[in-house]
Amino acid sequence: MPAHGYAVKPSKGARKMFVSSPVKIKHLSVRFDGSHRWHDAATIVELTELLLSSRWPKRPNDTVWRDALVACLGCQQNETKAGKARKAFVKAARQAELDLEPEGRVH
Repeated sequence: MPAHGYAVKPSKGARKMFVSSPVKIKHLSVRFDGSHRWHDAATIVELTELLLSSRWPKRPNDTVWRDALVACLGCQQNETKAGKARKAFVKAARQAELDLEPEGRVH
């Protein structure tokens, strides 16, 4: 398997596909309300998964959450810088009053 962790086997006659590696970010950790478990994120995909998690506190018309999701998805499409997406995520996590370790947890 390639170093980036994705294996792509093209079908007969197909051109080889380029599979990009996940966009890395400065590590952070978040804990959802009522949980003792920390969720670590080191890539934009992981931030997106946290934003879309059923554990994320949903609020009607939450534009800060929406902006964070749009920034993370945009980063995956090379339309937004990773640092901007990470900052938008941190802002959304703080607004949602989640426990956040912006520097990541010390293991």
